[in-house]
Amino acid sequence: MVAQLAVDEADFWVQDDPDAETVVGDGSIRMILTVAEPEAVFQQALVAGATEVAPVAEGHVWRVGRLADPFGDTLLG
Repeated sequence: MVAQLAVDEADFWVQDDPDAETVVGDGSIRMILTVAEPEAVFQQALVAGATEVAPVAEGHVWRVGRLADPFGDTLLG
């Protein structure tokens, strides 16, 4: 299942993450967040306790980085 949402000017998608290495509760999710300054948001997430999985780089026509939140869910942004 995939849901597309927006908060102010930030669009994001939430979907089941069958590839998650760590499953929390009934499953894990993947969130794709689109923002104007991905590097800045990526750094904010790291400061807030996320773990870098892959640094922000060009990919899929976007600048994409990969984080895991403190609970192990994967976030792309």
